[in-house]
Amino acid sequence: MMCRRCWGVNVHYIPVHLHPYYQKGFNAYPGLCPVAEEVCQDIISLSMFPGMTDEDVERCVDIVCDRRSAELISKPAGKKFMAGADTAG
Repeated sequence: MMCRRCWGVNVHYIPVHLHPYYQKGFNAYPGLCPVAEEVCQDIISLSMFPGMTDEDVERCVDIVCDRRSAELISKPAGKKFMAGADTAG
């Protein structure tokens, strides 16, 4: 959606254990860090640059809010992990 609305986005990060170097050299494998794998599906990096105008920022916020609203409507509620949250019991 964001690309269709002409706003650059990219994957924020790929968990280290999924990089081929770590899979070969350290026997890392998919499923080793399930929280990192889940979180990386939802995190993106947004384009930023020094010349951004207030209108650019407002447009980006509008696009992100539209995207998030669409996801909340289409995605069933599931267990989410948050940094610092107590996930035991």
